[in-house]
Amino acid sequence: MIPLVSAVLGEEWVFYTTAFILVQTILMWTHGVNLIGQEKNLNIRKILCNPNVIAMIIGIALFALEIRLPAVIDSCVSGFGDMISPASMMVIGMVIGDVDLRWVFRQKRPYLICMIRLILFPLIAAIALRDWSGPGCIRMRVYSDDRTDCNCSPGSSNGHTACTDL
Repeated sequence: MIPLVSAVLGEEWVFYTTAFILVQTILMWTHGVNLIGQEKNLNIRKILCNPNVIAMIIGIALFALEIRLPAVIDSCVSGFGDMISPASMMVIGMVIGDVDLRWVFRQKRPYLICMIRLILFPLIAAIALRDWSGPGCIRMRVYSDDRTDCNCSPGSSNGHTACTDL
């Protein structure tokens, strides 16, 4: 997720994404594990000894203390980070390979979910974003990094920003 955010939104958004992932991971490894395991009590020691939580604590400490890892360790950690997505796709592929495809395509719920996400939600968004004063098109305003507004007549540009009707 972080490489995608870095590529799409820029390096400054990596910090915000990391904060979101931190909170999400803590909730997942505390409340989520408690719900799935259906344990009556919450074992704090078990949570803090989880490898994911330990890695987050080390990462927060390195960030807060502004400690830079040596180049060799940094390149190894970066290499592992680059390997995670392809490795997880291979594991998911192996799991999917063991599933009976006839059973998968006979299920009705995935078709309903796909219809809602691919047809209903975009339709609702198109209606919500429709420019009711215009000729029946969706107006999209695009901003530059310095958030300067543009003259949003169809196809106009002020050098930083392009405005267009979809």
